[in-house]
Formats: sequence, C-alpha cells, structure tokens
Amino acid sequence: MASVTAEPNSGWVQYRVTQALRAVVGHACRRPIHTLLVTALVAATTYLQVLEGAFQAANTSQISPFDVRSFLWGSRSLHLGEKSSWRWQNEVSAANGHGQVDHHWALVTLNFPEVPAESSPPAILSQSVEAEPISPTSNFFTSFFDEISLAYQVPYNQLGKFLGDIQVIAAGDEDITWAVQCPRGERKPLSLGGWVGNAWPSFLHRAQHAETVDMIIIGLGYLALNMTVVSLFRAMRHLGSRVWLASSVILSGAFAFVLGLGVTTTCGVPIDALLLSEGIPFLVLTVGFEKPIRFTRAVLCASKGSARGRQQDSQLNSIPTTMQTAINAQGWSIVRSYLLEIGALALGAALRPHDRFGQFCFLAAWTLLFDAVLLFTFYATVLCIKLEITRIRCPDTLHQADERRGPRMFGYKVKPANVARWKSMMVSGFVLVNVLQLSSFAFRILGGFMTNPSLMPTAVSPFKVAASGLNDIYLAARAAGIETRVTVLPPIRYTLHAASSATKRADGVLTGLESPMARLCLIGALVVSLILNSHLMHAARWHAADAANASAAPSTTNPVAPSSGPQPRSPEETEALLKSDQAKSLTDEELVTLCLRGKIAGYSLEKTLENIAPGSSRLEAFTRAVRIRRAAISQTPSTESLSQGVQDSLLPYRDYNYELVHGACCENVIGYLPLPLGLAGPMLIDGQAYFIPMATTEGVLVASASRGCKAINAGGGAKTMLKGDGMTRGPCLGFPSASRAAEAQRWVESPAGHAVLTSAFNATSRFARLQTLTVAQAGTYLYIRFRTTTGDAMGMNMISKGVEAALHAMTAHGFPDMQTITLSGNFCADKKSAAVNWIGGRGKSVIAEATIPADTVRRVLKTEVDALVELNTAKNLVGSAMAGSIGGFNAHASNLVQAVFLATGQDPAQNVESSSCITTMKNINGNLHIAVSMPTMEVGTIGGGTILEAQGAMLDLLGVRGAHPTDPGANARRLARIVAAAVLAGELSTCSALAAGHLVNAHMQHNRSAAASGKK
Repeated sequence: MASVTAEPNSGWVQYRVTQALRAVVGHACRRPIHTLLVTALVAATTYLQVLEGAFQAANTSQISPFDVRSFLWGSRSLHLGEKSSWRWQNEVSAANGHGQVDHHWALVTLNFPEVPAESSPPAILSQSVEAEPISPTSNFFTSFFDEISLAYQVPYNQLGKFLGDIQVIAAGDEDITWAVQCPRGERKPLSLGGWVGNAWPSFLHRAQHAETVDMIIIGLGYLALNMTVVSLFRAMRHLGSRVWLASSVILSGAFAFVLGLGVTTTCGVPIDALLLSEGIPFLVLTVGFEKPIRFTRAVLCASKGSARGRQQDSQLNSIPTTMQTAINAQGWSIVRSYLLEIGALALGAALRPHDRFGQFCFLAAWTLLFDAVLLFTFYATVLCIKLEITRIRCPDTLHQADERRGPRMFGYKVKPANVARWKSMMVSGFVLVNVLQLSSFAFRILGGFMTNPSLMPTAVSPFKVAASGLNDIYLAARAAGIETRVTVLPPIRYTLHAASSATKRADGVLTGLESPMARLCLIGALVVSLILNSHLMHAARWHAADAANASAAPSTTNPVAPSSGPQPRSPEETEALLKSDQAKSLTDEELVTLCLRGKIAGYSLEKTLENIAPGSSRLEAFTRAVRIRRAAISQTPSTESLSQGVQDSLLPYRDYNYELVHGACCENVIGYLPLPLGLAGPMLIDGQAYFIPMATTEGVLVASASRGCKAINAGGGAKTMLKGDGMTRGPCLGFPSASRAAEAQRWVESPAGHAVLTSAFNATSRFARLQTLTVAQAGTYLYIRFRTTTGDAMGMNMISKGVEAALHAMTAHGFPDMQTITLSGNFCADKKSAAVNWIGGRGKSVIAEATIPADTVRRVLKTEVDALVELNTAKNLVGSAMAGSIGGFNAHASNLVQAVFLATGQDPAQNVESSSCITTMKNINGNLHIAVSMPTMEVGTIGGGTILEAQGAMLDLLGVRGAHPTDPGANARRLARIVAAAVLAGELSTCSALAAGHLVNAHMQHNRSAAASGKK
C-alpha cells in the first residue's frame, strides 16, 4: 500500500484531508451496498420529513393571524410629483415603508378563475372602506385565462381592513364561498393533489404580471441549466459511461439538495418554493458538475495505469486502491473547491440572514456540504461498482479516460486554465446578481436600486397589472397638482370552496406510512434487500477469479490475504482458458500477452475473438481485435523503441465498420487513415452536372480542378467518348522447345483454338466475355494476352478465374506438356506503365474534349489561347518525348486520377497505367479546343474498396454505385468518363496557371502547413 499513500509534502492540512478522504472512500468502496442503501434511506427519510412538515403546515386547522405584508410581497410602488417631473418613478416596495405624500393609493386586482354563472362574484366586494372600482388591465396572457378580473383603488392606510374584508366572499350558492388563494406567509388547508394542480396555473399567473426581463433571465437560467446537464452526460460519455455515472451524479446532487433542505427547515429558516425555482438554476451553473467529472477522470486514469501494471502485486490492482490513488491525485483540489464555494455562500448567509438572499445562501451552503460528502461516499461507491462490473464483463470499456482530454464545458473540450476563469466568472456573477438585483434591471435604470433581496420572488410589472388605474390616477393627480404615491399589489387569486371543505383531512403521500405495520414491513424489506444485495455483489466480485482458480493447480507460494478484486491469472491459466470454452472471460491485457507469446497469431485476432465472444456482434469483436493488435504492436520487444506509441497515437480506430474490411480490403488492421475529401465542380459532363469527389493532401488541387470546371462549363461542358472496354490478363506458359511453343501459338490463333478458349473462359462468369487473344513468343515461353469485358467490376479476379479455366482447356486439347509458369506474366500489363497498354488499351479507353471561348480563357484562366496551345506543345508533347515518356504526355493527369480513385474506392496502384494520357490543344476560330485521350482507365463500381461505406457514398454522389440493373458495365463506363472529364479540367487549369506564371504563387499560398504532432 505504500505506493498509494499520500505524503505530507504539500502541507499538513492537505495531508490530513487526503488521509481522511482515503479512509472514507476506502470504507465506502469496501461496503458498497451498505453505503448506497444507507444514503438512499437517509435521503428518503429526510424527504418524507420535509414533505410531512410542509403538508402538516399547509393543512393545519389553525390559520395564522392575518398579515397584510404577505400580500405586499412582490408589489411595486410608483411616485408621481414635481420631483419626478410628473412622470411615474419607481420606488422601494410597499412592504418596506415610505415617506410622506399627499395621497397614497393601493391598486388591488382580484382574479376569479373559471367562474360558474351561479357563483359570479359581487360587483362591489367591500363597503366598509373607501374602495373605488376601476377598469381592470388586460395583456397578452389574459387570453390564456378563463377568469373575471375586478380592480379597486384603495387608500393605502385602509388597505389592511380592505384585504381582511375580502378574505372570504359569499357566492350565489349558500354552500359555496370565494376564498383568497393563500399568499406566502399565510396558512390554508392544502392537499397534495391541490398543490400539484395549482402549480401550472400559478406559473402562468406569475408570468402574466412579471417583468419581461425577469422572465427572459429565468428562462436563460433554465436553458443554461439544461445545457449543463447535457454537458455532464457528454463528458461522462467521453469517459466511457453513457448513463450510469451521469445519472448517479444527478441523483447525488438531488440527495444533497434534499438533505440541505431538511437541515434548513429544521433550523427554522423559511424557504420559499418560488425562491428555489428561480435560484436553483444559477446555483447549479455556479457550482456545475466539474468536481464529479474530475474525480471520475482521476479514478479511470488510475484504473488504466493499474491495468498496465498487472504483473505487479495484485493488491495494487484492487478497486479501493485505485480509488485511493485518485484521491491522492485530486482529493485535496476538489475539497478546496468545495470549501471556497461553501465559504462564499456562508458569507452571504451571514451578511443577510433575514432576507431571501441570505436564506437561499444558507440552503445552498448546506447543499454543497452534503454534495461534497456524497461525492466521496455515495458517488464513489457507484463508481466503484461500475469499475467492478466493467472489469468482470468488459475490462476496457472504461479505459477511454485520457488525462490529455482535459475538462469540458457543455460537452466541449476547454483548456484547464479556463475552468478556473469560468468558476470565478460564475461566482462573481452570482454575487453581482444579488448586489445589483438583476431581476429588477429595468426598474434600476428608471429609479435606482431596490433594497429587496434579489432572489425573492420576482416583483410584478406595474403597468402590466394596473395600467388603466395608473392612467386614471395620473390624470387626476396631474390636473390637481397633488403629489401621489401608488402601490401596485400582485393580483389576488380566488378559488371556490365548499362549506365542508375546511374540515377535509389532507390526502398525501404519507397516508400509507401512518400504520406501524406498514413501516415495519418497509424496514424489513430494506434489511432483506441489504443482505441479499451484499451477497450478490460479493459473488460478482469473485466470479472471474473463481472460474480461473477452479481450472488451475494450487499455488505453491505463501498465502496472501484476499484483496477486494480478482487475482491476475498466470500465462498458463490464460492459455488453458483460450483452449477451453471459458475463453470469453479473457481480458484485453491477457489476450495481448497471448499474442506476444505467439499463442494467438496477430493476423487471426478477428477470427479468434469472433469465436470466443459469441455474445458480442462481429463488429464489436473486430473492433476489439484492432484495439488488442495496437496494444500488442506497442509492446512487441523487437520494435518497442519505434512502435510503443501506436496504442495511444492519433491514428483513429473507433467507429469504423471493420466487417467490410475483414477478408476483403486489408489485414492486420490497426485503424484507418482519415483523408481530406473535397468536391470539384459542378461540371457539366455529357449534359449531366456532377460534383467530382477528390481525396487528396495536395493543396490547390481541388481548387484548380474547380476553376477548370468553371471554364469548361462556360463552353457548354465536356463531351466524352468510350473507345474501348476490356480488361487484360497475360499468363506466361512454358514449353519443352521453342517449336512446341510456336505450335501452341498457331493453335491459339486458329479459329478452333480460339473457340475452345473462348468457350472455357466465358463459362466462368455471366459478365466475362472474351474479346481478343494477343500472343507473343520469347524462346520457349509463350505469352497470351486475354482481353475481356468484366461488367461493372474492375475485373482482375474475374478475368484471372477465366484465364485459369481456359488454360486447363488448352492443356486438355493437345498440350499436356504445357506448363503454366505464372498466371500473370507482365504481358497484361498490370500496375506498370507499358507500351502494350498505351497502344492496345486496357480497361476503359476514354477521350474527353471541350471547347473554351477565348473570352473565358482570358477572364477565368487569366491567359491567352495561343499561349496555352504553345505551352501544351512545348511541355506535354515535345518535353515528354524528350524524356522518352510512355503515356506521360500530360501536365499532371495522375493527380486527378489518384484523387478520384481514393475517393471512390478504386485500386490506388492502378493509377500507374490509368493516368496514361495525352493532352492536346488547338486554336479553332480563336477559341481553345482541349482534349485528353486515356486508353487505360481501370475502374469498377463493385468489389474492392467500393464496398466501404465512405467510398460507396461518393459513388452514390456520382450515381454509379454497384452494378447497373439493366446494362452490365454501364456504371463503370460512366465512372471512367467522369474521371477523364476531371483530368480534362485539371489539365486545363494547371496549364493555364503555368502559362500565366501563377502556379508557384498558388502553391505557396495554399499548399504550406505545419507538421502534425504524433501524440494525442
């Protein structure tokens, strides 16, 4: 355990805190089920206690004394007089006292929702005070409420009596009364159903009269809250957990909030529900989920490090030890963050203990304290269980944690230094909100700062509530020159009550627990669940170890005290498991060891994992094989100095369909290479517009081709001609003598021999049809060049199969002494530049041409027609002839061919002969005529790399994917025409750049970049 013991080298306090955290986390991880159940039980008990207290208070039969201040909460006061230039000026709330004025009015609005005809409220509700009815004010939200509104202008000194008189109003029916819906501070009977049913109307009623700025701020707060939750799930997904860990963090936070709420209410600190609804989003944004994410990353990095050292003492690989290693790394930093945040909130609670801000800070401080405790107990236990289950089922799932990924905000990577800035900004903003009272922004602009706490329920907007009454008072006061103050109360809502409803007993969630027997059964069920889950967890921990020990011989070493995790298996045990039917329990590290020991061939990992992991899909097995192969290559002793970085290199391997690759495209796969893909065009080819996909790392290539497409389109587009379609294969045959070889040549060239070979060849495929046979002799060697159609496939495999059948038929028809030296004798000629291909053609022989108007040459290509013609003759024709080129009479046809080949899944090596091209240019009537002739275009739209998803998508873009349904070979021929047209555009643009002297400048501007680093 010495390797995970914290040393007091960073301060006594940090050392002691880390020691305490290690003890707490170690105890919680050794008893995970106990910790989870105790935490859930305490949180549930606290929640029920809070609920019970709330419902008992809400349903008490003793109504507290009437208090007018409860109706004034959220009100607004306006002043009108000479000091305000006879304009309405905002003042402090009526609940906090006023100076003396000539007239002080209170505007009271009464809302009666869903009024039955027989229960309509009276037109005059109180005659004991000088209340005057005024016109009620409607707004945008009025249409959402089916209610009647009455408004009154009441002298402020008579407001208390007026409100007392309208507490309960008789309706038309004797058994029904109108009662004021309980304001904050009052006690009225309330059921759980009634509370839930009133939640949405209360929200709409609040939104109806609130300031627009307030609603926007609260809405943005909740939007940011949702983004923070989403960022938590994204961050945990980057660490390898889709739902478990993020949900546990949220559950832990909910438990902390419930516990904090319980302590707050026990201490007698009043908490308003609307205060919580407005303050919680800003609290969550300030605190965030950074600390659980940091703790999770530290644990997973520690687990990853211990997994690489499995040959060491097994005690070091236990889950609790891993957790304690993470505590050593991040424990003090997390606790310090908690202390700073709790200290700031505690200071706010101490400075303003009697207002809403101080009360909310008191609750928030306790919530953060419990959140810190639950992080190192409840959440640490969940993380421990997750690691236990993952090590048993899929050891490397959670090893995606990488300390180089760094922290994330809203799911996106940020620099570590920015986290501190983000936290500081949020804490400063939280303080600023409360100091400057952000929820009263518009009010402060007009009339200064309020003394009401900013986190109190949002004050009403006076002109939304009582615009009509304010207008009447304004006119009267201005005409009489009387200084006036008006207090606008939040609208008072009424509900209908039956006469017998006051004695109705509260229904709620606690009625089922009133019976002692029910409580006893609940406690018994929890105890049984605790014992059962503890045994199940213990069995799950040792499942893998028991399976290995049952088949292994007893150890001769000294006994070791059992650790909290399964013991690492010896090489002999893993080899025995590989040969048995328990191979599916092998971990990635064990499979890597088997590869390094030569027990599993590196090339057969896919097949091996597919066989030993029947529960997983082929794609999962193949992806795992790639991951294991990367690790094995990194640890290969003979190349370790060079290849040790492969496993963690920037070469990607995840999220790729290796099912398509296996057995078709590549072997010993360790990942895939992302290649930049661009689109040139659109280009008009034979009357159809195409975007041409190009995969390349050469800057300017796609841009240059696009410029050529633009110029060609100006002249009506490109036209293409297919001059030939036939793939070739040239076997080499050996004979005893040159005369015997000559005899065989005569037979092949005879009608009878040609017919035999054609019949045997055509029988091997419904697409392969033999066209010609070209024979050449060199001494005792005979070379036969088979040329055949291949449908929409490039056709090398198809033609090889046919050639083999034809040679068997030739042997049976009089040439038993013939020996097939090789199926491919370079007379094809495949993947080589050869005169036989240049002259006779191979694959598709294509010509593409276009006429470019002289004005387009000057405007788009920035050169002249005659200059282009001369450059093409001097460079592409004479210059290539001087170099003795074969098929290289062009500027850079290979660039375009290779780019399109890579994008569409063609064989890149066949770019050698496919880019054989001669470019010609002529001045015809002052316009430029350009053509490219390419006799050896070897392409296909089925088979090979075309089966890969990305390459197939580019074939879909061109409309040529797969085999043509009615005309075999039509798709491949169209693809050849498109490639030739792309070469035409590239030749035109590059030659123009050379003629105008722009080539070097373009490459210097677009084709210079810094080298990439080799590590993540």
